[in-house]
Amino acid sequence: MILREINFSTGPVALHDDVKLALIQDPVSHRSDKFQKLLINTGRLYQDHFHVKEVYFLTGSGTTANEAMLQQVKMLNKPGLVLSNGEFGNRLIKQAAINDIRFLSYKKSAGKYFDYPEIEQLLSRGEIKWVLFTHCETSTGIINDLKLIQDICKKYHALCFADCISSVGAFEINLSDIAMATASSGKGLCGIAGIAIIFSNIKPITNHKIPSCLDLTNYASDQVPFTISSGLLNALYTGSKLKLQRENYENIARMSRQISDMLDYYRYETFNAQSHVFTIISAHTDEVQWLITQLSKHALIISYKSEYLQKNNWLQIALFSIFNKHEMQEGVDRFNSLLSCKVLSQVPII
Repeated sequence: MILREINFSTGPVALHDDVKLALIQDPVSHRSDKFQKLLINTGRLYQDHFHVKEVYFLTGSGTTANEAMLQQVKMLNKPGLVLSNGEFGNRLIKQAAINDIRFLSYKKSAGKYFDYPEIEQLLSRGEIKWVLFTHCETSTGIINDLKLIQDICKKYHALCFADCISSVGAFEINLSDIAMATASSGKGLCGIAGIAIIFSNIKPITNHKIPSCLDLTNYASDQVPFTISSGLLNALYTGSKLKLQRENYENIARMSRQISDMLDYYRYETFNAQSHVFTIISAHTDEVQWLITQLSKHALIISYKSEYLQKNNWLQIALFSIFNKHEMQEGVDRFNSLLSCKVLSQVPII
């Protein structure tokens, strides 16, 4: 019997049938009234759900969204602080440095939580005027404390900027106290990769030296200055309406606990057992290859080909897709079945 694939990868996510249908509709011009209505409806959906004032849509990936956000950080022309405890925090540091932004780096090793009193102490000096960090550090699954960082920033009158690419759509998030946050269409919002999203509570500014496609002032007042695929936007709107529901958040939380319990039972180490992203750590290349083979045999799609994953002998299981109760149970059962094989195999035990 050929098993139907269940998508546990960090992206692309599994597409709901309604999203597939939305994607194949005849394209319309980004100048058309139909597109404008779709754009406004999508923006309003996010404004209401994430409690933000404005939403900007750009053609591109999550990295594009971060680049556009960083242009606004640069426009502040004030020193800031970039936090990192993993691969994607390090990428923010690199992007900020390339853009000649003035900042200090606060780094913890991969999978280690921030020391928030240390961060507060840095801000208490009064020199730091903004903070940038990754909410869910995808490389490890660590979820950094968004509310606490927002509160620290608020206390010391610093603006808070966040990469929320791997957190939006996975659990409830309130972004009302954040300056800007980023997302993408291809993860927890359950669309197709290709649209970069910026949530904002501040008005964008420009010195007219920002690359045009990254200058958020060009996108103000629901304007679409450059081409965006109507198919991608329609798929994003459809996927987001389906995904941004309390029931889905509860399903993800329930499934996370089950997977966490299984990994613990079979003695697999992860960085964070309370996340929707599980990075399995192994010192043994043979074990990683065995897991990849077994997951494939059980038709479970996971992530393991990123350079940083291969370098560290890690692999990832993520819960970004829309799972109905049957898929959830079937996925968990298959996962349990393959992990139980480890006990009977000659694979090295971690």
